[in-house]
Amino acid sequence: MILSKRHKVLRLPILMYHDIHEDNNGPYSIHTDKLILQFDYLKNNGFTAISTQQLINFIDNSAPLPPKPVLITFDDGYKTIVTTLYPILLERTMKAVAFIVPSFINESNSANEKYLSIADIKKISGEYIEWGIHSYNHGSFKKQTVLESTEDIKMAIAWFNKNQISFTPSFAFPYGAYPKRSLIKKKHFFFELSVVGMKLFFRIGNRMNYLNKKNSILFQRIDITGDETIKTFEKYLRNGKRKTII
Repeated sequence: MILSKRHKVLRLPILMYHDIHEDNNGPYSIHTDKLILQFDYLKNNGFTAISTQQLINFIDNSAPLPPKPVLITFDDGYKTIVTTLYPILLERTMKAVAFIVPSFINESNSANEKYLSIADIKKISGEYIEWGIHSYNHGSFKKQTVLESTEDIKMAIAWFNKNQISFTPSFAFPYGAYPKRSLIKKKHFFFELSVVGMKLFFRIGNRMNYLNKKNSILFQRIDITGDETIKTFEKYLRNGKRKTII
């Protein structure tokens, strides 16, 4: 059998979530029951949730990935990461990455706060939830200068180090925004962000990622709104929301 180019490379669906809810559904929130249904679908259909560190090892050292990898991401650092997501992952021995915004983090550890506290973060085992950077101030990197963007990342890295919280050098762009129009500016932008320590970058895009030896450091994520049926979720895992040409 002759395999097409698409079948010679490994598919990597990357799922993008934000908050989790029990009652009122916000624009960036999924009901707990639907999240469990989706995670159980992944487990029951042979998918293995990987970490961004595994993806880095694959790119840098050709370390093997499982046959059906999936990367589960949560943005912003909502409190439900510790109250809801973590127990679900523990029960299913699954992992996810949470891209957090240090300026959002609740310093007081009040139970009423919307976002995680430092104490919450330190309760969580890195075996199940890995921490990545979603900027320090959640500004649009498309509107910032390269210097402003690199300074923002430096501030985020300093915050992680100051609070002795381990993180992987992975970065999710707020609003999925970064310079795109000029190829020269884009190359310079990613070079400078790499110099300050970032190795992987995540946008939205809603397409499937195909991994090969020429793999990019920029990956697209599939936006999960919480309105998907399992059939729709299955289609996303197979093809993404938008067609990918490789």
